[in-house]
Amino acid sequence: MKAPPRRGPHVLGRFAHGAGAGAIRLVRVEARPALKAGHDRRGTPPDILGADDELVVAVRAKHVGSSSGITPLLESRFAPGRATFCHRCHAPSGRWAGNVIVTTEKCPRNEFETGQKFPLLSVHVIQAGLYDMGSGRPAGKYHSARALTAGVQRMSQWIMKRRLRRPLGMLGGGLLAMAIFSSAAAQEPTTEDQIADLVSAIDTAWLLVTASFVFFMQAGFAMVESGFVRSKNTSNILMKNMLDACVGGLFFWAFGYAIAYGLSGDSSNGFMGNGNWFLNDFDNYAFWFFQFAFAATAATIVSGAMAERTKFSAYLVYTAIISGVIYPFVVHWAWDANGWMSAFNADPFMGEGYVDFAGSGVVHMVGGMAAIIGAKVVGPRIGKFNKDGSANAIPGHSITSGMLGLFILWFGWYGFNPGSTLVLTGGFAALAGKVAVTTTLAACAAAVTGVVVTKIKTGRYDLGLVVNAALGGLVGITAGCATVEPWAAVVIGIVGGIVVIYAVDLLDNVLKIDDPVGAAPVHLFSGLWGVIAVGLFSSESGMAGAYGGESGAYGLLVGGGAEQLMAQIIGAASILAWTGVLSAIVFVGIKVTMGLRVSAEEEEKGLDLFEHGIDAYPDFGPSGAGIFSTASGGK
Repeated sequence: MKAPPRRGPHVLGRFAHGAGAGAIRLVRVEARPALKAGHDRRGTPPDILGADDELVVAVRAKHVGSSSGITPLLESRFAPGRATFCHRCHAPSGRWAGNVIVTTEKCPRNEFETGQKFPLLSVHVIQAGLYDMGSGRPAGKYHSARALTAGVQRMSQWIMKRRLRRPLGMLGGGLLAMAIFSSAAAQEPTTEDQIADLVSAIDTAWLLVTASFVFFMQAGFAMVESGFVRSKNTSNILMKNMLDACVGGLFFWAFGYAIAYGLSGDSSNGFMGNGNWFLNDFDNYAFWFFQFAFAATAATIVSGAMAERTKFSAYLVYTAIISGVIYPFVVHWAWDANGWMSAFNADPFMGEGYVDFAGSGVVHMVGGMAAIIGAKVVGPRIGKFNKDGSANAIPGHSITSGMLGLFILWFGWYGFNPGSTLVLTGGFAALAGKVAVTTTLAACAAAVTGVVVTKIKTGRYDLGLVVNAALGGLVGITAGCATVEPWAAVVIGIVGGIVVIYAVDLLDNVLKIDDPVGAAPVHLFSGLWGVIAVGLFSSESGMAGAYGGESGAYGLLVGGGAEQLMAQIIGAASILAWTGVLSAIVFVGIKVTMGLRVSAEEEEKGLDLFEHGIDAYPDFGPSGAGIFSTASGGK
């Protein structure tokens, strides 16, 4: 009789870490019948095995940043019809039928009752010491690493009367949980406990420091935008930038995080999160802080494109909606383990799924798309376009502020991109180093390209365009900073700089959209380029190091085929459609209800006086009464 074909083991379940660029790409639990009598039945699903078949269950994992393949971590063999799975007391015994183990004895430690049913996946996780003692549920029933993390945290609380301080960022956390479990009776902290605390502290500190870098980018946006608008609107744009963080923070606390990552029960769905509203039943505060800083970045992009003619009250409404609703949905789709297009999904679509390591699409395209829709709906500034349709340049009042803002933003990008590893231990320090290098090279290449292109195009070295070209390079590399090689980062930066310069022409001469600071060219167009570049230039080793590379999909131009490129295009189109439609509804709704634009008189004399009553430069402004004095002139 011919032996059945050799096939891979039956996969009982997979966990994928979904908190941004998480530490564990994959944890896979497999079951296969043992080889017997020279008859290979490894391709046979366990639910149709015979009663006398011996079952082998294995846990295998793939770490981000690891150069090795899938690593076997634990393997157990179940005798025919029986199973012993309490790793502490090696009881109770059970019988397995199909994919379920049914206990036949009560555990001496009262942890299991007779007749309890556990999926084979749960049983093996129990053997790994990851049984959820807090809720009494097998950790293996969870469908994401984040849910598994919650179980481990509750188990630790049950044992040690305290909670772990960070989520299970890597599989090493699971192994440390085993050490905690086995030393539950100890009176003094073991070496393993101390190491676990140190690892947790390092990773938490990394997250807090890089989140602070990202938050400092708010100062950079404030400088760039205030420098690129006229002096009579400086106070207005600065106040908008300040409240981007404040209003956005409150709404992201109330609704945004819950939509992006919220978890109620064992899992959420592919469209949105479903728990942790107002951070209820939540204690991963360092991760929330990191995500808040990203949300504030997405919202502040819009204010620059609509500067010098938008009502302050209207601004408060739309920034709340972007931070609390529009942006979080995209985050869930792309970065949560349950998101429908997420590369961290246990079953990612089109190979590796949509890959966006730090947010060219998730953050910058969302902000840029909302910006261009808002600028179109509010209309151009008075004097921007002539009757024949030609555009006039309206220069900002301080290129010095713009240049300072560029360097602050560039500095903040070293939190934005390298910080998206989320952890520093477990090999991720090396990945963070690579990300810092690719980020630097893309920005440098974009700035130099801006110098050359503006000289060729205009006959001058235009510093304003060079500033935005450099920012375009930073935006462009953000999606692929972990998956492309340094030479590709240079190419991405060069193209990103060119994209920004010609996108400015597109808005002025074709679309007739007035964007005072170039927000849409930098964030929308360069962000789209960055998302597509992942599908063109991501190397095989880069994809394996950052995402596991199980599917074999990587950049088209480096021999990886078109699958990853198609995933990127689908993801980008989804982000553009969602953000564009919702932004149009929001801005048109504001326009027909409370009004979106100030009066012509207010626009001519400046929003600083009419909206805020102060001059940014009182010694030179209409009031001339001194700094921070109430401006009485202008009305």
